[in-house]
Amino acid sequence: MTLATAVNKPSSLIVGAGICGLIVAKILQDRGWPLTVLDKGRGLGGRLASRRLNDHDQVGSFDYGAQYLTVSQPAFQIWVDQWLAAGVLTPWGQHFARVDGTIRPSNKVAYRGYPNNRGLAQYLAKNLSVIHPVRVKGLRWQQGQWQLTGDNAQVWQADIVVLTPPLPQTLALLAQSQIVLPTTADQGLTTVTYTPCLALLALLEKPSQIPAPGGLWGIGEPLSWLACNQGKGISPQGHAVTLHASAQFSQEYFSATESEITEALLAAA
Repeated sequence: MTLATAVNKPSSLIVGAGICGLIVAKILQDRGWPLTVLDKGRGLGGRLASRRLNDHDQVGSFDYGAQYLTVSQPAFQIWVDQWLAAGVLTPWGQHFARVDGTIRPSNKVAYRGYPNNRGLAQYLAKNLSVIHPVRVKGLRWQQGQWQLTGDNAQVWQADIVVLTPPLPQTLALLAQSQIVLPTTADQGLTTVTYTPCLALLALLEKPSQIPAPGGLWGIGEPLSWLACNQGKGISPQGHAVTLHASAQFSQEYFSATESEITEALLAAA
Protein backbone atom coordinates (compact mmCIF):
# COMPACT_ATOMS: atom_id res chain seq x y z
CA MET A 1 0.00 0.00 0.00
CA THR A 2 1.37 3.41 -0.91
CA LEU A 3 1.30 6.37 1.46
CA ALA A 4 -1.26 8.07 -0.76
CA THR A 5 -3.79 5.24 -0.57
CA ALA A 6 -3.30 4.90 3.17
CA VAL A 7 -4.10 8.59 3.67
CA ASN A 8 -6.94 8.82 1.17
CA LYS A 9 -8.62 5.59 2.30
CA PRO A 10 -9.99 4.51 -1.07
CA SER A 11 -13.47 3.09 -1.38
CA SER A 12 -13.73 -0.64 -2.04
CA LEU A 13 -16.18 -3.13 -3.49
CA ILE A 14 -15.78 -6.78 -2.49
CA VAL A 15 -17.60 -9.26 -4.71
CA GLY A 16 -18.47 -12.42 -2.78
CA ALA A 17 -19.47 -12.87 0.87
CA GLY A 18 -17.77 -16.19 1.45
CA ILE A 19 -15.15 -16.50 4.16
CA CYS A 20 -12.47 -15.01 1.88
CA GLY A 21 -14.51 -11.95 0.91
CA LEU A 22 -15.68 -11.35 4.47
CA ILE A 23 -12.15 -11.56 5.90
CA VAL A 24 -10.91 -9.07 3.28
CA ALA A 25 -13.81 -6.77 4.17
CA LYS A 26 -13.02 -6.97 7.89
CA ILE A 27 -9.35 -6.13 7.27
CA LEU A 28 -10.24 -3.10 5.15
CA GLN A 29 -12.94 -1.98 7.57
CA ASP A 30 -10.47 -2.13 10.47
CA ARG A 31 -8.22 0.20 8.44
CA GLY A 32 -11.06 2.66 8.05
CA TRP A 33 -11.73 2.09 4.36
CA PRO A 34 -15.31 2.66 3.15
CA LEU A 35 -16.53 -0.55 1.53
CA THR A 36 -19.51 -2.53 0.32
CA VAL A 37 -19.79 -6.31 -0.09
CA LEU A 38 -21.90 -7.69 -2.92
CA ASP A 39 -23.08 -11.31 -2.97
CA LYS A 40 -25.39 -13.30 -5.24
CA GLY A 41 -26.71 -15.61 -2.51
CA ARG A 42 -29.79 -15.20 -0.36
CA GLY A 43 -27.69 -16.26 2.61
CA LEU A 44 -24.13 -15.19 3.37
CA GLY A 45 -21.12 -17.42 3.75
CA GLY A 46 -20.59 -19.14 0.41
CA ARG A 47 -19.45 -22.66 1.27
CA LEU A 48 -20.12 -21.90 4.94
CA ALA A 49 -23.61 -23.12 4.08
CA SER A 50 -26.20 -24.18 6.65
CA ARG A 51 -29.97 -24.61 6.62
CA ARG A 52 -32.89 -25.96 8.65
CA LEU A 53 -35.55 -28.51 7.69
CA ASN A 54 -38.80 -29.17 9.58
CA ASP A 55 -40.68 -32.47 9.60
CA HIS A 56 -43.55 -32.82 12.08
CA ASP A 57 -41.94 -32.70 15.54
CA GLN A 58 -38.36 -32.62 14.26
CA VAL A 59 -36.25 -29.61 13.37
CA GLY A 60 -33.05 -30.54 11.59
CA SER A 61 -30.08 -28.18 11.29
CA PHE A 62 -27.49 -29.02 8.62
CA ASP A 63 -24.03 -27.86 7.64
CA TYR A 64 -24.10 -28.89 4.00
CA GLY A 65 -21.18 -27.03 2.44
CA ALA A 66 -17.72 -26.94 4.01
CA GLN A 67 -17.90 -29.24 6.99
CA TYR A 68 -15.15 -27.74 9.14
CA LEU A 69 -12.09 -25.49 9.21
CA THR A 70 -8.49 -26.48 9.91
CA VAL A 71 -5.41 -24.32 10.39
CA SER A 72 -2.31 -24.66 8.22
CA GLN A 73 -0.79 -21.17 8.52
CA PRO A 74 0.02 -19.02 11.60
CA ALA A 75 -1.74 -16.04 10.02
CA PHE A 76 -5.03 -17.94 9.92
CA GLN A 77 -4.54 -19.18 13.49
CA ILE A 78 -4.82 -15.55 14.61
CA TRP A 79 -8.32 -15.37 13.10
CA VAL A 80 -9.32 -18.74 14.56
CA ASP A 81 -8.20 -17.66 18.02
CA GLN A 82 -10.37 -14.54 17.73
CA TRP A 83 -13.38 -16.60 16.67
CA LEU A 84 -12.85 -19.06 19.52
CA ALA A 85 -12.69 -16.18 22.00
CA ALA A 86 -15.87 -14.68 20.51
CA GLY A 87 -17.70 -18.00 20.85
CA VAL A 88 -18.52 -18.34 17.14
CA LEU A 89 -16.12 -21.24 16.57
CA THR A 90 -15.57 -24.39 18.60
CA PRO A 91 -13.40 -27.52 18.26
CA TRP A 92 -15.29 -30.44 16.75
CA GLY A 93 -12.82 -33.31 16.51
CA GLN A 94 -9.54 -34.45 15.04
CA HIS A 95 -9.53 -38.13 14.10
CA PHE A 96 -12.58 -39.17 12.08
CA ALA A 97 -13.38 -42.79 11.27
CA ARG A 98 -13.74 -44.33 7.83
CA VAL A 99 -16.71 -46.48 6.87
CA ASP A 100 -14.51 -49.61 7.06
CA GLY A 101 -13.93 -48.97 10.76
CA THR A 102 -10.38 -47.64 10.48
CA ILE A 103 -9.40 -44.17 11.71
CA ARG A 104 -8.18 -41.45 9.40
CA PRO A 105 -5.45 -39.80 11.48
CA SER A 106 -4.89 -36.06 11.36
CA ASN A 107 -2.53 -33.63 13.06
CA LYS A 108 -5.05 -30.80 12.73
CA VAL A 109 -8.07 -29.96 14.85
CA ALA A 110 -11.34 -29.60 12.94
CA TYR A 111 -13.33 -26.53 14.02
CA ARG A 112 -17.02 -25.86 13.38
CA GLY A 113 -19.02 -22.68 13.54
CA TYR A 114 -21.46 -21.86 16.34
CA PRO A 115 -24.37 -22.34 16.26
CA ASN A 116 -23.48 -23.65 12.80
CA ASN A 117 -21.02 -22.77 10.05
CA ARG A 118 -23.19 -20.01 8.62
CA GLY A 119 -23.13 -18.45 12.09
CA LEU A 120 -19.42 -17.73 11.58
CA ALA A 121 -20.22 -15.91 8.32
CA GLN A 122 -22.96 -13.90 10.00
CA TYR A 123 -20.52 -12.90 12.73
CA LEU A 124 -17.96 -11.73 10.17
CA ALA A 125 -20.63 -9.78 8.27
CA LYS A 126 -21.78 -7.95 11.39
CA ASN A 127 -21.39 -4.18 10.96
CA LEU A 128 -20.41 -4.60 7.29
CA SER A 129 -22.37 -3.06 4.45
CA VAL A 130 -23.54 -6.15 2.56
CA ILE A 131 -25.95 -6.11 -0.38
CA HIS A 132 -27.52 -9.43 -1.43
CA PRO A 133 -28.84 -11.14 -3.40
CA VAL A 134 -27.31 -9.37 -6.38
CA ARG A 135 -25.28 -10.84 -9.23
CA VAL A 136 -22.52 -8.67 -10.71
CA LYS A 137 -22.85 -8.76 -14.50
CA GLY A 138 -20.01 -6.50 -15.56
CA LEU A 139 -17.25 -4.14 -14.47
CA ARG A 140 -15.28 -1.43 -16.20
CA TRP A 141 -12.77 1.31 -15.43
CA GLN A 142 -14.27 4.70 -16.08
CA GLN A 143 -13.15 8.18 -15.06
CA GLY A 144 -10.65 6.95 -12.50
CA GLN A 145 -12.95 4.45 -10.76
CA TRP A 146 -14.29 0.95 -11.15
CA GLN A 147 -17.93 0.72 -12.11
CA LEU A 148 -19.86 -2.48 -11.37
CA THR A 149 -23.26 -3.28 -12.82
CA GLY A 150 -25.67 -5.71 -11.19
CA ASP A 151 -28.37 -7.88 -12.69
CA ASN A 152 -30.94 -5.39 -11.39
CA ALA A 153 -29.27 -2.60 -13.43
CA GLN A 154 -27.98 -1.01 -10.23
CA VAL A 155 -24.50 0.52 -10.50
CA TRP A 156 -21.77 0.80 -7.84
CA GLN A 157 -18.50 2.70 -8.04
CA ALA A 158 -15.29 2.34 -6.06
CA ASP A 159 -11.55 2.91 -6.26
CA ILE A 160 -10.71 -0.77 -5.66
CA VAL A 161 -12.51 -3.99 -6.54
CA VAL A 162 -11.77 -7.34 -4.91
CA LEU A 163 -13.15 -10.44 -6.67
CA THR A 164 -13.53 -13.51 -4.44
CA PRO A 165 -16.02 -15.81 -6.24
CA PRO A 166 -14.83 -19.23 -7.47
CA LEU A 167 -12.28 -18.82 -10.26
CA PRO A 168 -14.53 -19.97 -13.12
CA GLN A 169 -17.08 -17.31 -12.17
CA THR A 170 -14.38 -14.67 -11.72
CA LEU A 171 -12.73 -15.43 -15.06
CA ALA A 172 -16.10 -15.45 -16.82
CA LEU A 173 -16.92 -12.03 -15.35
CA LEU A 174 -13.58 -10.63 -16.48
CA ALA A 175 -14.02 -12.07 -19.97
CA GLN A 176 -17.56 -10.71 -20.20
CA SER A 177 -16.24 -7.32 -19.13
CA GLN A 178 -13.46 -7.53 -21.77
CA ILE A 179 -10.75 -7.25 -19.13
CA VAL A 180 -7.58 -9.06 -20.20
CA LEU A 181 -5.28 -10.41 -17.50
CA PRO A 182 -1.50 -10.59 -17.89
CA THR A 183 -0.52 -13.81 -19.63
CA THR A 184 1.23 -15.33 -16.61
CA ALA A 185 -1.75 -14.65 -14.33
CA ASP A 186 -4.25 -15.95 -16.88
CA GLN A 187 -2.28 -19.14 -17.47
CA GLY A 188 -1.96 -19.78 -13.75
CA LEU A 189 -5.64 -19.17 -12.93
CA THR A 190 -7.06 -21.16 -15.84
CA THR A 191 -5.16 -24.28 -14.74
CA VAL A 192 -7.13 -24.40 -11.48
CA THR A 193 -9.92 -26.98 -11.75
CA TYR A 194 -13.00 -27.63 -9.63
CA THR A 195 -14.95 -30.83 -9.11
CA PRO A 196 -18.67 -30.80 -8.23
CA CYS A 197 -19.99 -32.19 -4.95
CA LEU A 198 -23.65 -33.14 -4.61
CA ALA A 199 -24.98 -32.90 -1.06
CA LEU A 200 -28.04 -34.72 0.28
CA LEU A 201 -29.73 -33.56 3.51
CA ALA A 202 -31.59 -36.36 5.29
CA LEU A 203 -33.79 -35.92 8.36
CA LEU A 204 -34.02 -39.39 9.93
CA GLU A 205 -36.68 -40.89 12.18
CA LYS A 206 -34.02 -42.29 14.53
CA PRO A 207 -30.44 -41.35 15.45
CA SER A 208 -27.83 -42.22 12.85
CA GLN A 209 -25.11 -44.79 13.45
CA ILE A 210 -22.33 -42.38 12.52
CA PRO A 211 -19.76 -42.65 15.33
CA ALA A 212 -18.59 -39.75 17.51
CA PRO A 213 -17.68 -37.00 16.96
CA GLY A 214 -20.18 -37.18 14.09
CA GLY A 215 -18.12 -37.40 10.90
CA LEU A 216 -17.38 -40.44 8.75
CA TRP A 217 -15.12 -40.63 5.70
CA GLY A 218 -16.09 -42.78 2.74
CA ILE A 219 -13.56 -45.09 1.10
CA GLY A 220 -14.84 -45.01 -2.47
CA GLU A 221 -17.97 -44.57 -4.53
CA PRO A 222 -20.46 -43.02 -4.29
CA LEU A 223 -20.06 -41.31 -0.89
CA SER A 224 -17.02 -39.34 0.21
CA TRP A 225 -18.36 -38.04 3.56
CA LEU A 226 -21.21 -38.59 6.01
CA ALA A 227 -21.94 -36.23 8.90
CA CYS A 228 -24.32 -36.55 11.82
CA ASN A 229 -25.22 -32.93 12.56
CA GLN A 230 -26.77 -33.98 15.87
CA GLY A 231 -23.50 -35.59 16.93
CA LYS A 232 -21.69 -32.55 15.62
CA GLY A 233 -23.71 -30.44 18.05
CA ILE A 234 -25.63 -28.21 15.66
CA SER A 235 -28.94 -30.12 15.42
CA PRO A 236 -30.16 -30.91 18.94
CA GLN A 237 -33.83 -31.25 17.86
CA GLY A 238 -33.43 -33.43 14.79
CA HIS A 239 -31.53 -36.45 13.48
CA ALA A 240 -30.00 -34.48 10.60
CA VAL A 241 -27.46 -36.19 8.35
CA THR A 242 -25.41 -34.60 5.55
CA LEU A 243 -24.20 -36.88 2.76
CA HIS A 244 -21.51 -35.68 0.36
CA ALA A 245 -21.18 -37.57 -2.90
CA SER A 246 -17.82 -38.38 -4.44
CA ALA A 247 -16.47 -36.29 -7.28
CA GLN A 248 -17.06 -39.09 -9.79
CA PHE A 249 -20.66 -39.66 -8.70
CA SER A 250 -21.36 -35.93 -8.64
CA GLN A 251 -20.02 -35.54 -12.17
CA GLU A 252 -22.05 -38.49 -13.49
CA TYR A 253 -25.29 -37.50 -11.72
CA PHE A 254 -24.98 -33.72 -12.00
CA SER A 255 -27.87 -33.54 -14.49
CA ALA A 256 -29.91 -36.35 -12.93
CA THR A 257 -33.23 -35.77 -11.20
CA GLU A 258 -33.35 -35.14 -7.46
CA SER A 259 -35.19 -38.43 -6.93
CA GLU A 260 -32.47 -40.37 -8.78
CA ILE A 261 -29.71 -38.73 -6.76
CA THR A 262 -31.59 -39.23 -3.50
CA GLU A 263 -32.32 -42.89 -4.15
CA ALA A 264 -28.69 -43.68 -5.08
CA LEU A 265 -27.11 -41.86 -2.12
CA LEU A 266 -29.57 -43.13 0.48
CA ALA A 267 -29.05 -46.69 -0.75
CA ALA A 268 -25.29 -46.25 -0.44
CA ALA A 269 -25.61 -44.71 3.01
